[in-house]
Amino acid sequence: MPVCLVLGPEARALGRMVGPTAWVVLEELLAIADQDDGRFVVTATVRSLAAGLAMGRDAVAAGLAQLRREGVVAFEAPRSGVGGRFGGGRYAVAVSVVAGLLVPLPDARASAPNPRGG
Repeated sequence: MPVCLVLGPEARALGRMVGPTAWVVLEELLAIADQDDGRFVVTATVRSLAAGLAMGRDAVAAGLAQLRREGVVAFEAPRSGVGGRFGGGRYAVAVSVVAGLLVPLPDARASAPNPRGG
């Protein structure tokens, strides 16, 4: 089901707590997350997140580290990749965080007006 990022009082407090870089990284994680047993999880590398955000790897790594320190995101061990390379790590966004920020939408695509008038 589509979700919408709602910027309520909890979101503002969280944004102040983690800072702007970590907040943008959190937005990206939520935008690309899959739901797995009620959790929002992302399998990605720091490099792929950085490319998606048009940010440097070090900035994204620092944002992820801040989110982990604050208990917003948990990192699960990387899975073995192809050809002996490490696969992407798995990041799980804390359910309590998601509950305070995201709300389900009925069917946004069906009810949204067509900007082209059709």
